[in-house]
Amino acid sequence: KNFYAVTSFTFYKSEFTNGVNDNFIPAVWDNGILISLLGGYKFGNNWEISSRYRFLGRTPYAPIDEAATFANYPAVIRDYSRLGSVELDPFSQWDIRIDKKWNFKKWSLDLFLDVQNVLGQQLPAEPSFGLDRDEQGNVIEPRSLIQIPAATNGAVLPSLGIVVNI
Repeated sequence: KNFYAVTSFTFYKSEFTNGVNDNFIPAVWDNGILISLLGGYKFGNNWEISSRYRFLGRTPYAPIDEAATFANYPAVIRDYSRLGSVELDPFSQWDIRIDKKWNFKKWSLDLFLDVQNVLGQQLPAEPSFGLDRDEQGNVIEPRSLIQIPAATNGAVLPSLGIVVNI
């Protein structure tokens, strides 16, 4: 009675021809799988708890051409002939939300607490490159291109909100 849920499983393949030899290669959105689960429960007194889980499969991308990028730095040159040869890791995220609603004669008020990325999952990102530098930030000669360590981006994000419906 008070429980609701929506589930979606999508399996797909997205490819295109490269125009040179008509070989099919994966498109940058060819994740292969997308799963979305949403559910909640409505308690008495207009309290509600809901949750959402999303999963996205591996994402192909075009790696950089390190020699061309080094020669044209700071421009980043991608090697599109290798598109799909490397992929980002899968990504998943779980969110939880608690709502309290008040209904008035001509309007309603909803206060909520939303916590996104409850599990603190890292968002996969393509590697970044820059010139090798010393501790003071000066470029080391002879110049060389190095991979920059990925920043931590798996924060749990709580938020409070107000919704007024008139």
